[in-house]
Amino acid sequence: MNPRSFLLAFLLLPAMTASACADVARGVAAFERGDYKAAIDEWLVDAAAGDPDALFNLGQAYRLGRGVEKDLDKAESYYRRAAAAGHPAAMGNLGTLYYFSKTPPMIADALQWWRQGAVAGDPRSQYMLGALIFNGKAGPRDLAEAYAWTALAAKAGLPDARQALATMAQYVPENARESDSAAEARMSETGRRYWQSLLPRPAAGAETAAIPEAPSGPPAQTPPPAPQASPAYRVNLATLPTRADAETARRHLLARHGALLGTATFHVAAIERNGQTIYRLQAGAYADSAAAGKACAAYKAAGVDCFVVRAAD
Repeated sequence: MNPRSFLLAFLLLPAMTASACADVARGVAAFERGDYKAAIDEWLVDAAAGDPDALFNLGQAYRLGRGVEKDLDKAESYYRRAAAAGHPAAMGNLGTLYYFSKTPPMIADALQWWRQGAVAGDPRSQYMLGALIFNGKAGPRDLAEAYAWTALAAKAGLPDARQALATMAQYVPENARESDSAAEARMSETGRRYWQSLLPRPAAGAETAAIPEAPSGPPAQTPPPAPQASPAYRVNLATLPTRADAETARRHLLARHGALLGTATFHVAAIERNGQTIYRLQAGAYADSAAAGKACAAYKAAGVDCFVVRAAD
């Protein structure tokens, strides 16, 4: 078991100080030996400092009623704070809470958080999103996309996803199935589109339909996204040797500065320099350098190094 978070098989860990790490770990150790009060006391201290794992663990405690009285409203609040700090499993647990613990189920909210958790790398969210897309509950049915998300969750070792993938294989032609590398690239591209879309929080839904049976007909065609106007300026957050490194940097920044960057538009620019390609992780889409500079100043105030670049740079 990962000492940073209990009841969690898959977790993207943010960078933490050694003392904060130790405090959360002490809480987990106390919880595992049945000293729930000591665990809660440890996590409350770290949660007050914004530690996403402590926030997540408190959400778990309130959802399950371990060491505290069961309270889904408090669980939701802690999950939201952890999700804002970039905790992928907290995003996924919000989806689970809205879909399975609300009466009636808040399907629109659940779908939003599962999508957010999926693009952040949470396998449970990827599995649930794949199931909803497969059954046409997330917009136009797209069996290839459903298979891709489920394949990622299965690759991470989620048993339910492996079983679902075998079922989906009966409906998805082999030439429509994506390789692991292609599925991961889709996640990266989908993640960028997600952050660019700046989806608003949906209102509490009144839908009550359960996930239906497997589809019997061909998938509907998903319309292509509308073209976006090219921005003039962006804020450069990191310059790295590979696109994969840029994606990793994006996730780490979201984990550490989710409240600041959670709604930022991300872009990875491939730049040729002296016969080599470098990759710049950039945020924002600004019409002028003044607006980009203001955003960069806010990032620097929070400890994020940055500088303003033209979109073509």
